[in-house]
Amino acid sequence: MTTKRKKNKLSSVAQVAKALKKHKTFLLAAHIRPEGDSIGSLLALKYLLGKLGKEPWIVSPDAFPKRLDVMPQNGWRTLEDMKQLAKQPRFDACIVVDCPNMHRMGKLREWIGPETKIINIDHHVSNIKFGDYNLVNDRASACGEIIYDLYKELHVPVSKEAALPIYVSISTDTGSFRYSHTSAKTHRIIAELIQSGLNSESINERLYERSSSHRVSLLSEILRKINIDFDGRVVWAVITGKMMEKSGTVFEDTEGFVDYLRAVDSAEVSFMMIETGRNKYQVSFRAKGRNDVNRIAECLGGGGHRKSAGCTIEGNLSAASQQILSVIRKYLRKPTFSRPVR
Repeated sequence: MTTKRKKNKLSSVAQVAKALKKHKTFLLAAHIRPEGDSIGSLLALKYLLGKLGKEPWIVSPDAFPKRLDVMPQNGWRTLEDMKQLAKQPRFDACIVVDCPNMHRMGKLREWIGPETKIINIDHHVSNIKFGDYNLVNDRASACGEIIYDLYKELHVPVSKEAALPIYVSISTDTGSFRYSHTSAKTHRIIAELIQSGLNSESINERLYERSSSHRVSLLSEILRKINIDFDGRVVWAVITGKMMEKSGTVFEDTEGFVDYLRAVDSAEVSFMMIETGRNKYQVSFRAKGRNDVNRIAECLGGGGHRKSAGCTIEGNLSAASQQILSVIRKYLRKPTFSRPVR
């Protein structure tokens, strides 16, 4: 059950820390198809709340992705798992991480009643501040950086157990510390996490240097079929359901593929369209230079960051791709080109 909630003002780390102390039972949630930042943040929050003597429940519409099995899956529950419980739990509060709006939570929204306080923790510039508490900092490199701040505010030591998911959160959402929102503070946090005893080499190997032969096969097919527009400034590709079926892959195997398009020398804006249903595509955008793909994604009903954003788009492939290219034309920074989009 959900009710319409008004947009509220920003909250401080101290205010959210006080709210964590106040409530007892917490639903911990993120967006559909969670990735490293959201999963790492949820696990770090679970450890934090446990140290405070609280009862945290991580619930997701999706199973724990295999590519992130460097982190423990203890306590990860899907909606299907929750349906099997003899008695449904009641939650005093719901902490939503890495989610600019409640729509991105999918069916998990139905588990939030009108009496449940919503604590919104995010770093997306597109966040609409939907919570009763809104700890939204678009200068943070990742949600994991904000969770780290909560540990410090609550004077809870960041143990090796908690350091792992925070590290994964920050590392994956900064492109392994390559993106522009990586700050001096980010590196200071990582230094402290490594000092806790983490083996960063081993973690990075499991995060970035493992690919199944099926995943490599799909990637090779994608790279043979890239599209280049606007005199090389826009590079894009499509992953269809048939391509995934042929290669024996699933959606989670496509994580990071858009970065191969971003790496093309001339590319200023790149995007990957991934078919998730009949005439339905999940689109990931990346930008270099002064271009702002958050503005592009917002025009298509999505959002994110200046250099990394996403949306869902419906329609046949030709119409959907042309719609995206039309919006990109509007926001692609000068010099502009007069030739029509092909």
